[in-house]
Amino acid sequence: TTEYVEKYVLPDITGSTPTYNLKVAGALLLNGKVHTRIKGKALTRAGKIVNFDVIRDGESTRTPDEQWWEPKSERKRNWRDKIALNWENDIAIVSIDKFWPEEEMCHKIDSIMQIVRKENPAGLVIDLRNNGGGSTNVAQHLQMYLTDADSLRTFGWQTRKNLGYGRAQGNYREEYEDYFEYTAYETYPPEIYVRDKAIEPIACPVVILMGTYSFSACEDFLVCISEMPGHPLLIGEETAGSTGAPLVIYLPHGAVARICTLRELYPYSLKPFVGKGVTPDIEVKPTIDDYLDGKDPVLSKALEVLNDH
Repeated sequence: TTEYVEKYVLPDITGSTPTYNLKVAGALLLNGKVHTRIKGKALTRAGKIVNFDVIRDGESTRTPDEQWWEPKSERKRNWRDKIALNWENDIAIVSIDKFWPEEEMCHKIDSIMQIVRKENPAGLVIDLRNNGGGSTNVAQHLQMYLTDADSLRTFGWQTRKNLGYGRAQGNYREEYEDYFEYTAYETYPPEIYVRDKAIEPIACPVVILMGTYSFSACEDFLVCISEMPGHPLLIGEETAGSTGAPLVIYLPHGAVARICTLRELYPYSLKPFVGKGVTPDIEVKPTIDDYLDGKDPVLSKALEVLNDH
């Protein structure tokens, strides 16, 4: 399977981190042209090896009642909710899967945080493991609930410098070599913005969950949080390592290409995170057995930390 993935699947994936690429490869593993067949062997949970031969027509594996197997933990989740509040005893769990639309999400975050503050929980878990991003303004709005500082610092960034003359000269002049190699960057420092005093910070201990499906504006949030003084504990896996400000190019037959034009830097150290992703303070990687058994070791670790606080 590993050889097949490396030869036929990974070359078509453009993620910046190996961990993310392998996760996407799992989702794309059995893709192929319609009406072709996929043949192979699978290992069941009982330890039995079974053969399969399926036609890619959308019907061969369809069940009469349109149901499929999934862990109980997945069945309970309402995937239409962009943000949801649940409770584990006296600990609040806020799952935020998008930072978009901007006005709607800021309003929903305010509403849920008001409930959390009113209930005065022993701890708060903010789950961003399935957050694909959206607006950086929503990310900054959420960050205001996690600090009582008067001001906050955004991330720094770099963008490629394109100079036709420099590229032409860089073929033989060392001082222009960066332009010729497309490695010339303009660096912009982090900005400082004033925290909205109308937002009252959450008083209880906070833990943030993150993972390889944390993307884009969600990573903007985590990049800033990870170097914020006294930041909440980050638990889970490294993030996808995406970046932002995509240049959209429309291609024939309705296809669209997006090329990222921004290379993000951490707010204090100014180190780049693209290619590595944001690293958690406590790494917890779910196993296949965890998934099949409906267990969530990342959330369990967060609850353990808050209960021990």
